Amino acid sequence: PKQDKLETLEVTSEQFLNKFDSSPLEMKCEKFITSSFLGIAPSTARQLTYSVTKSYDSQLFEAEKQTLSATFLDFTAKMREMNCICFLRI
Repeated sequence: PKQDKLETLEVTSEQFLNKFDSSPLEMKCEKFITSSFLGIAPSTARQLTYSVTKSYDSQLFEAEKQTLSATFLDFTAKMREMNCICFLRI
């Protein structure tokens, strides 16, 4: 079935922020990341969440959206630089 997820390595800041703004603020950050972007493992989403909120179980209302966006985009930029095989389409 088709998923309404964005291509992780192609997402822009504007797209990230639009997804954030259209998501329920009670949603856990980890769930937001895994349900919004293709190919992100729950463990990766937890680490990204922790790096922003210093908690693994934070909800969106507890995260500063600009910081979460910048952290996520920095992560994806590093994956592109490394030509991360886990995100390459076959």
